[in-house]
Amino acid sequence: MENTNADNASSALYDIAVTEAGTFYLREAAKWAKFLSILGFIGSAFAIIMGLFAGSIMSALTMFGAGAFEEASGLDGAGAFGTGVAIIFGIVFVLVGVLYIFPSLYLYRFSEKTRIALATMDSRTLTEALKNQKSFFKFWGVYAAIVIGLYLLNIVVSILSLAAFA
Repeated sequence: MENTNADNASSALYDIAVTEAGTFYLREAAKWAKFLSILGFIGSAFAIIMGLFAGSIMSALTMFGAGAFEEASGLDGAGAFGTGVAIIFGIVFVLVGVLYIFPSLYLYRFSEKTRIALATMDSRTLTEALKNQKSFFKFWGVYAAIVIGLYLLNIVVSILSLAAFA
């Protein structure tokens, strides 16, 4: 279990009460969180399915319009996109689908625990709900930092590649 400063906080923090308006906002946030988490699970499932069938999908794309490109490029039997590209797309889609399950799960847990906490007026359950909300935001914060880092790396590599060919 996570040991945080909140666990060691002074008793004054335990006197915090949720007002009627705060309860309304938490209830509304929980409803939207549940909706968005379900969309996240559906999106994850679609991404995983797309990844598992990437080769078949790319072959179908070749049959419906990319065949002329295949003939012009001389790619016999490999499809317009090539087998390697289909495998890479498949792996990336499956990884993204699996990765997106985690924030959806954190959001769903926040939703359910908030709903239960408000129904039972249980502050421990509300604390667990807020812990899941924190995990959701932490996940997306780390993810955003990684993506920004990859973008910066891509810019540097692109500039160096252009300089090498100039």
